[in-house]
Amino acid sequence: RTGARDAFLADESLQINRGKVFGFNKMMDTFGASLGVFIAAVYLYYYPGQYSHLFLIAFVPAFVAVFLTFLVKEKKIAKSIDASQSKIPSIVASFAYWKQASSNYRFLVIGFLLFAFFNSSDAFIFLLGKHVGLKDSYILGTYLLFNLLFALLAFPLGYLADKIGMKKTYLIGVVFFAIAYLLFGFSSNLTAFIAAFIVYSIYAAATDGISKAWISKHCLADEKASALGFFAGTQSIVMLIANIVAGIIWTRISPAMLFYISSLGAILVILYFSIGSWWLTKTKRLIRK
Repeated sequence: RTGARDAFLADESLQINRGKVFGFNKMMDTFGASLGVFIAAVYLYYYPGQYSHLFLIAFVPAFVAVFLTFLVKEKKIAKSIDASQSKIPSIVASFAYWKQASSNYRFLVIGFLLFAFFNSSDAFIFLLGKHVGLKDSYILGTYLLFNLLFALLAFPLGYLADKIGMKKTYLIGVVFFAIAYLLFGFSSNLTAFIAAFIVYSIYAAATDGISKAWISKHCLADEKASALGFFAGTQSIVMLIANIVAGIIWTRISPAMLFYISSLGAILVILYFSIGSWWLTKTKRLIRK
């Protein structure tokens, strides 16, 4: 779903407004998430512990979303002369896109995957809240605040990316990630937890949609789905590994150490993009900003 959606957005946008298009998508997506969290919080306030019913209620908007998808008009794709190309590729063949991808695309994906390795699931943030003794309602409320700020900032930061460049905006976001995870590591009360989440929302708005918009600039028009799909697939694999490693660090060392290591990893990602861009420029393979 993710790769196909991002390819659709890339196909319906231009180079000059791609950041805004992806930013607007994240804004609306996150507003929906915020509304969902709010409804869940209200429901659980009146019906505490009834999670099964809550999941059944969530089925309704999910079903409506699937139905609305059929109303979307997609651009017609020219049929290939080679009938073999029209067949659905195998899993292995799908990952073979890497071989034909441009050097800029590979450079970006490696950097994004490196970041994904240090960026474990948000579930660890919720666990941290429980670890420091926060009530479930406080954690849920703070997450709602995060989603609202994320939604409000996603479109403006997408617009900023169109103006100053994808790389600058993305790296600004990674800087905020490093700060946020450092704050999470030192969090011991609700105030510190909220402050960390506010910083974290800036990171999310500056990187989530921007990374995909940036990737779409470095692939051919008829390869957007393959390029974004490959990235979504490999990112999921790396995140699975990252979460396993994060769980080991959490249990074997300490919860705080997990966030310190992630913060340090974000700094390594910044160095990768900074030094790597310089190298590509030096070798006359300039990466488009």
